[in-house]
Amino acid sequence: MQSWILKNSEMVLTVLISLMICTTRSSMALGNLLYALIILMTLITCWYRRHEISVPQSIRQYGWAYVGMLLCVLPSALISTDIAVTTKYFFNIWVWKVLVIVPILLCIKSSHKLYVILSVFFVYMGVDAISAFAQYLLGYNLGPGGRAGGVIHGSMMGLAMLLTLAFPLALIAAYDKRFPSYLRKSAVFSLFGMLLGMWGNQSRGSWLFNGINGALITLRYCFVNIRYILVLLVAVVGIGYAFTSNQAYIARFESTFNTTTDAQI
Repeated sequence: MQSWILKNSEMVLTVLISLMICTTRSSMALGNLLYALIILMTLITCWYRRHEISVPQSIRQYGWAYVGMLLCVLPSALISTDIAVTTKYFFNIWVWKVLVIVPILLCIKSSHKLYVILSVFFVYMGVDAISAFAQYLLGYNLGPGGRAGGVIHGSMMGLAMLLTLAFPLALIAAYDKRFPSYLRKSAVFSLFGMLLGMWGNQSRGSWLFNGINGALITLRYCFVNIRYILVLLVAVVGIGYAFTSNQAYIARFESTFNTTTDAQI
């Protein structure tokens, strides 16, 4: 048993993480089951390799930074009118959900397998975002304000959160030629899907965050390849035209910068 785990743990974790990525949003129960198997497999692998495991200092500094961020966020959960609920969400989002980074850092050493996991994530995000755009066009299962959440009864805020996480990652992967071709192609597909997904999701936060990050990342890579500036210009012109041709989009965009009211636009 021990020899089998030591030999196959990377492949097993790669498959489980990829399956979890593709199922959690549509079936939380199945996603959590896969997540529990990932944690169990990680604990067993780490126990068998306890004398070999070491975390580089370059990684530890990010861990300490994350702990500092947790200490800064924790007070917001403790000053709520319902501390039990907010504390539960705090640990669910910032502690439990983050544990998936442990097997990636400690157990999966193959760069190819890590690239595969990232490619699966990009492809899934592209499909999920396109499904949100289709929901928006068809007017199917929309939330307040006509916003779409993607997949089957997907959360609008959950999709917005994933869009703000995945968009900068996909943009970097698409620009950086050091990544393998299949990863860059999956990132390009994901970017196309996420642009449509942001349209269907109608999250002003994702528009603002990804717009600023997209411009900064593109400008950074312009120093490597000047042609990337054309990508930025085409995106700005295309998105600008889509917004200016519809008064409702203009009103919603303007409400992004409205700090005096909480208007539902």
